[in-house]
Amino acid sequence: MEIKEEKTLRQNKIVTRWVYCYKDYSGITHKRVCKGCSSMEEAENYVSKLRFLNDDQYLIKNIASEMYLPGSEHMIRKKAYGKNLCESSRKQRRQHIELIIKQFGNYSIKELKIKDIELYLIADKKHSGSWKNFYLETFGSIYEETIWKCSTPVPKPKFQKFARNSKKADIFSTDELNLIFDPDLWSEYSTEYLLFFITASCGLRLGEACGLRVNQFNFKEKYLIVNGFVQDDYYRTDYNKAATSEDKKYRIVPLPNETINKVLIYIAKHKL
Repeated sequence: MEIKEEKTLRQNKIVTRWVYCYKDYSGITHKRVCKGCSSMEEAENYVSKLRFLNDDQYLIKNIASEMYLPGSEHMIRKKAYGKNLCESSRKQRRQHIELIIKQFGNYSIKELKIKDIELYLIADKKHSGSWKNFYLETFGSIYEETIWKCSTPVPKPKFQKFARNSKKADIFSTDELNLIFDPDLWSEYSTEYLLFFITASCGLRLGEACGLRVNQFNFKEKYLIVNGFVQDDYYRTDYNKAATSEDKKYRIVPLPNETINKVLIYIAKHKL
């Protein structure tokens, strides 16, 4: 809901009036005059007494409608506070917002019981505990948004965390790595062999390994600078995970001698 000043022609004279705009349940925008109001303060007081608008501002679908959308006031505020999100994180947040609106959009955030949210997730057998915790974290950001969208903010609740039920990753022993990289199992110095060898020996994410370039290697000082990764859409970033194009982050990893030798042979063979 928005209150604004307008100029209009009345009896051949330009006069000032105050109007309020709001969206109904179907998403249609309406504009109404704040009758008898001559200032913003009077208009806000007028609107505050309109019960149907006062209730609608607390609907979850109205609070969250533009959250995590590109160019929205929500994203502009986050950027102003220095809370930058990479595009993949923004999309993931927005996907969860849309799921929340689908399930709870017509609920008032003042009246929604926390147990209703948690019981909904408990009944969900499809997603992992980590996914559910992310859902709750995103839901919490809707409560934070009430500071900007509602006349009276609604405090963010403390949700119960779900146990992470994904299988804990194990590490390979040296013997296991030697079996995996047995030269008889690979085409000698193939791209695939080198890709996985660097991934294992330098501790890279797969997206980081896929985005490797020759100028990332410093053979003299024996380090690799990790300064980007390939995303799901095949675009290579120029920053690492948990960073953005505005707030770039890199890291340095040591290069083992065996990895240096294999990479140098590959570069010479392919004239890179």
